[in-house]
Amino acid sequence: MTEGRRKAIVFAVFVVAVVWGIYSNPFSSGKKPDAGSTVDQPSVNATEMPVQSEQVDRMDKYADLIQWKDDPFHRDAAPRSMPKVQVETVPYFHLSAISRSDRQSMAIINGRVMGEDGEIDGWVVAEIGDKSVVLNKGSDEIELKLRRR
Repeated sequence: MTEGRRKAIVFAVFVVAVVWGIYSNPFSSGKKPDAGSTVDQPSVNATEMPVQSEQVDRMDKYADLIQWKDDPFHRDAAPRSMPKVQVETVPYFHLSAISRSDRQSMAIINGRVMGEDGEIDGWVVAEIGDKSVVLNKGSDEIELKLRRR
């Protein structure tokens, strides 16, 4: 089969598909007028139109949707405000180094050099040990441990 013949067949199939699609349009009224004929239809009141059983079944199927007035995806359906929840967070402290001598002990916490009784973010340095530091804030206590690398 040659290239030209193949193109002609594909074109013919395309034309047939387009004509078939136009003729069997699912959005049309269902009755196809004859070629060249015109139909004069009298105006019909909607209450006078006969209802087919298929249409009644369809209306019954969607009757619940008509009564359902609220859209669950509409923003107004969501609560107006969220309840406020107080979350207590634990402060983050990083102990980098400890230096101890007979006179004074120092610790580097969050990049700041601190001695005993020093204050960082409301927490007081209570004790500096060989490998740990104890911080107090009221009745709360945190022990920071020096980690090896």
